[in-house]
Amino acid sequence: MNDGLIDMIQAHMSQDIEVAIKIGGRTPVDTGLMKSQVRSFKSPSGGYRVEANAVYSAYQERGEARDGSRKVRNYTTSGTGAGWFQDAIDKTIAKRDNYIDVARKAFGL
Repeated sequence: MNDGLIDMIQAHMSQDIEVAIKIGGRTPVDTGLMKSQVRSFKSPSGGYRVEANAVYSAYQERGEARDGSRKVRNYTTSGTGAGWFQDAIDKTIAKRDNYIDVARKAFGL
């Protein structure tokens, strides 16, 4: 039962991170390609992952190239910018008690 409880909590949290990235308002949008390539899924090891697979996702998240050689000077949509992925994670983690309560009720605990 414990494994099922943890699985349910992780599944809901990963799905909500994906949703926050896609509709939460902080993710940079030009053509929508980056948002369309965000996916949450259960990994082969049993945990859950959220990935943004567009080639430039990490660049947009960091706000600069890995080596610091190029910085994002202008995000196309106001209110968006670096840290959009981490922001979705942080907002989801802030509600973790709610995820636990919902799962506990679902399992009758």
